[in-house]
Amino acid sequence: MADKYELHPTQINTWKREFLDNSENVFAREKKEEQDVSKEKELYSKIGKLQIQVDFLKKSLGKMSMEEKRRLVCPSEKKISVSEQCKLIGLPRSNYYYKPKGKALYNQHLMKLIDMKFFDCPFYGIERMVAYLKYDLGHWVGEKRIRRLYHVMNRAICLKKNLSKANKADYKYPYLLKGMKIECPYKVWQADITYIPMLRGFMYLLAIIDV
Repeated sequence: MADKYELHPTQINTWKREFLDNSENVFAREKKEEQDVSKEKELYSKIGKLQIQVDFLKKSLGKMSMEEKRRLVCPSEKKISVSEQCKLIGLPRSNYYYKPKGKALYNQHLMKLIDMKFFDCPFYGIERMVAYLKYDLGHWVGEKRIRRLYHVMNRAICLKKNLSKANKADYKYPYLLKGMKIECPYKVWQADITYIPMLRGFMYLLAIIDV
């Protein structure tokens, strides 16, 4: 029975030669596997870091206005399209291509007429102003347009409820001139601002006064 399991020296030499011939490939394969595992870990680490950065940018972009996001889009960028840029920053593509229209010249003319009438009749509401523009000046405008222009011009004269009651959460500014005697120049200054209607739009006027 012992002779049955004996190996011939020739067979052992054959196995030895095969092992020596293929040992380089065995160790190279193990080394490659180790490198692949290392690269995989590195890639996962980079993906995690990029995900954190993307979440931070999305949070920051969420606080930006549409106009600020529109300025971030670069149409001259060749590697990434405008559509992909809009998708990345969370901007609808229609909002990027939208071009806001300025105030029509006719609306500016109407606002100028409304402003001039307000100097004489500051109590005019929307219905009275529509009647004035229609029957006195011949401008056939509707209440919807005048209401919108009133909102733009901040011409609403209706007082809100409880307007005189102070909000407890608001900061109470102290009266700085309380008990102060103004007896010489350059001691107390006041400022006031108003606007002057022009042919197109308005011009602001600022006055600084030595009390």
